[in-house]
Parts: sequence; C-alpha cells; structure tokens
Amino acid sequence: MKSSDSLSYCHKQVGKYQIIFVLLILVILFIAALLSTSEKNAVIILTFCCCIMICILLIFVTLTVSIDSEHLMLAFGPVPLIRKKYSLSEIESVSHFTYPWYYGYGIRLTPNGLLYNISGSDAIKIKFYSGKVINIGTDEPDMLLFALEKAG
Repeated sequence: MKSSDSLSYCHKQVGKYQIIFVLLILVILFIAALLSTSEKNAVIILTFCCCIMICILLIFVTLTVSIDSEHLMLAFGPVPLIRKKYSLSEIESVSHFTYPWYYGYGIRLTPNGLLYNISGSDAIKIKFYSGKVINIGTDEPDMLLFALEKAG
C-alpha cells in the first residue's frame, strides 16, 4: 500500500446537516413510540430498529475521496466499512455534473450511473473505457475535477 505522501488528492466530506436531521427524527420517533406503548416487546423491537438505523447513518456520515498515482479510492464512514477502488488508467473522461435533490444520499443507482454521495448536488461524472459510469458527490467539484484530470 502506498504511503499517504504519495496521494495527489484526499478530501473527507462530512454530511453534517443530513445526519443531524435524521438523528433528530429518529429521537423524536423513538420517544413518541416509547410514550405511546407499555408493551415490552414493542420497546425492544423499536430500540433494535433505531440502533440499526443509527449504525447505517454512521456508515454514511463521511465520504473520503483519495487519488494516488494509480487509483481513485472512495471510503464511507469514519472507519471505512464500504470502500471502492478504481484504476485511473481505465478512466476515459471526467466532467462536472449537477444532479437533482431526489437522487438522494448514500450509494444510489441513477439514470446517470452509480452515485456515491453524502450531501449537496454537485458531483464529478467519471466515464470508464468499459462504458461504466460513476458519479462522486463532492463539496469541492473543481478541486476533484482538477485532481482527476491531473492524475489521468
């Protein structure tokens, strides 16, 4: 594995507002459900579901995009449980792309290819020689685009 000093680009984006919003909704729903039921099994199931939702939310709290001399790497979460690695030599073209809000967050299949995103509506569209297309959501599209063009 290459050392961090060989990276030509590395940016960790944090999805602050979405996380706070979803956590508030979960807390409100959890408290409302606890107050409305005295059934022990319902409370256990609700607690379990909220814990699962919080774990999923924590996985998608950050998106780290890194570029070294050979690869483009994506990692979700503070402890990257979901990672993808793409070879720079397979990239045909890159361009800035603004997508509609309803494409959502996380990893999504969209009409414009696979989208990796945690916030905002700016992305870099990457087309590979194989025909595959991915989109990487970013809060600094110009810098990521420049880094990809420079690395390629």
